[in-house]
Amino acid sequence: MCLSKENGGLDFRDLECFNQALLAKQAWRLIQEPDSLFARVMKSKYYPDIEFMEATLGPRPSYGWRSILHGRDLLSQGIAKQIGNGESFQVWTDSWIGR
Repeated sequence: MCLSKENGGLDFRDLECFNQALLAKQAWRLIQEPDSLFARVMKSKYYPDIEFMEATLGPRPSYGWRSILHGRDLLSQGIAKQIGNGESFQVWTDSWIGR
């Protein structure tokens, strides 16, 4: 898969980085589409009473959940929360000022 297209490959430069990008995309999908079937199933199983960004690994996590949390950690390095009306905003704990 890492071979060039001329040599019969898919021309991926780094499969590890590609995989991490896909995991971060799944984490982003959980944030952006909380009403999707995927998000509702994950929420009911792994973080029923909290938000996705505050979810923990839990007692018996699946490999998929561990991977999505790794993607979330990568994603959290570059996102910040919008203040909006301030109802769900915690000044001291939420990331809202750029580094």
